[in-house]
Amino acid sequence: MPNIIFNCDKNRIVEVLELYPQFNIYSLDDNFSVTVMPEGKIDSYKRYIDNETAENKELIYSGVNGYEKFFVINKINGEKSGLWFFNWDGMPLLDIKLPELATSFDIDFRNHTLYTLNFKNDIFKKYDLKDILEGVSQ
Repeated sequence: MPNIIFNCDKNRIVEVLELYPQFNIYSLDDNFSVTVMPEGKIDSYKRYIDNETAENKELIYSGVNGYEKFFVINKINGEKSGLWFFNWDGMPLLDIKLPELATSFDIDFRNHTLYTLNFKNDIFKKYDLKDILEGVSQ
């Protein structure tokens, strides 16, 4: 099941599939579409479905949140996460490595704070993003 976000001002839809190292951006009026591969290539989809059960699969992308000028994808790598910021055309803006796993996140622009939650062990964290958010200002 894909995670989908929509920015009506930019007429962009972002579709993120959890098990594939790529995501799609397109417009409702069919004037724009792109597949973005942040790691530079698409691995065979068979790698993710053949001879594996759902319990053994590690999520590659775990959620996407959209904001006015950009969207952010949470990439899970073992027990750590990284947040990838992209503009609504799919151009990379920023890559933040988190020190631990985050299964969910959100950004508070008023207080310049990133909030993360790890559902596996119920740990809530917050990080100061003031300097970082000025570079990709909302």
